Amino acid sequence: MEPNQAKGYLLEYEVLKLLEESGYVKVKPGYIRGRGAEHQIDAYGVLSIPTAFIYPIRLLSEAKYYDHPIGLSTIRDFVGVIKDISEN
Repeated sequence: MEPNQAKGYLLEYEVLKLLEESGYVKVKPGYIRGRGAEHQIDAYGVLSIPTAFIYPIRLLSEAKYYDHPIGLSTIRDFVGVIKDISEN
């Protein structure tokens, strides 16, 4: 295992713990079905505070560790995943 990969796994774990401590329920990693495909999500949670007149607030997180700045294509890929999941 590469050092950056290990740091990425640790970051994913910390994000999961942070979501649980911030009032999200059903926090877990896994696959979420979108309109076009299933997407692997590092951390997924539903806000436990009820919100009137809207669907439950969901938070999706993709945690990676890079030792260099990421490009615009990485951000666009994740925005595409969010859009695909929200359309299902």
